[in-house]
Amino acid sequence: MTISLAYISYGFAFNISSVEILIAILVYIAFFAASFAAILVVITSEMFPNYIRGMAMSITSTANWIFTFIVVQFSPYILNQFGGAILFGIFAICSFLALIFVKIWIPETKGKSLEEIEKELF
Repeated sequence: MTISLAYISYGFAFNISSVEILIAILVYIAFFAASFAAILVVITSEMFPNYIRGMAMSITSTANWIFTFIVVQFSPYILNQFGGAILFGIFAICSFLALIFVKIWIPETKGKSLEEIEKELF
């Protein structure tokens, strides 16, 4: 995702073919669909203890939609004021920071019970 977003930013900065930008966007969408989009709910449902899971998932879902709304509202402004290179550069940096966050703080949960995951996190 980060590489695709960085390439899109590069494409806007140096006026590469719109077909190449489209391909990079499609690659980004494919990787997003196979990673963050698919597992966001799974991770949040596994990382909270049973006694707060419902409330915590509501809060994380609300936060997700609030930040999605913010991105949707401010992206056209950033695009018009600063250009696509800056907008997608910001997205690439955020994607890279998300990668670091996941690598450091999100544990592997495959094959583990909810109780085992809770012990690891708390």
